[in-house]
Amino acid sequence: MELAAVRLAKEVGYQNAGTVEYLFMEAEAKEYERKRLAGESLEGVPLPFAFLELNPRLQVEHPVTEMITGVNLPAAQLQVAMGIRLDMIPDVRRYYNAADPFGSEPIDLDNSESKPPSGHVIAARITAENPDSGFQPTSGRVTEINFRSTPDVWGYFSVDSSGLVHEFADSQIGHLFGWGTTREEARRRMVVALKELSIRGDIRTTVEYLVSMMETEDFVGNNIDTEWLDRRIESKVRGGKPDPVLVSVVGAACTSFRAFGARKTDYIDCC
Repeated sequence: MELAAVRLAKEVGYQNAGTVEYLFMEAEAKEYERKRLAGESLEGVPLPFAFLELNPRLQVEHPVTEMITGVNLPAAQLQVAMGIRLDMIPDVRRYYNAADPFGSEPIDLDNSESKPPSGHVIAARITAENPDSGFQPTSGRVTEINFRSTPDVWGYFSVDSSGLVHEFADSQIGHLFGWGTTREEARRRMVVALKELSIRGDIRTTVEYLVSMMETEDFVGNNIDTEWLDRRIESKVRGGKPDPVLVSVVGAACTSFRAFGARKTDYIDCC
């Protein structure tokens, strides 16, 4: 896929940061890999992915690439626009294992081996939409947005705790990126981050729906396809916060348990 993207950019004479989107086909990929490992001829066998589109810009998901390659894409984009060669950019030189990141010796990017992806990253778009009404956009005041990025989950928002989501604005108000050494680790960290994210105001968001979706067996096992979400929506699956009464009861039980433990310790100390 990477080689195909580079070849496409060269064919159209494009020189700068861009995004080539493909649709990966898992069933075809398994058959392709089976034939390759068996030593069968791959002539005429289609590659297990299909071209979707080419955008002459960075997509909002560019931090995914940055977190698994260590290359600052917006900075590289500006440097290329200034006329600096790719193999002169320190981040790119590190990605291609150059001995001196700040050196000037040319690098054959077509034939040099790059670093393997560093872990897995899952991205989650935070939108001001109502999942219970067909993901209809909502608008209104935002009274609180509370999220702290960690070394493993980074996020940004276009509004703050005194902001407003306009009815004519795009419904996307934020983005989270969860990294992990494995897909499952990235998924778990993203779920925890989404549960800790607090958004209050007149708007509805997709946060609870995302948590519910990412905790399903299908998502955990990566048994999803292009129609999976449509089937889920048709089934009217809803995600929501726990019952407030249940939360209060569990909280009271935990508080009582800790208080009992503290009194038990005090009693033992007295003896």
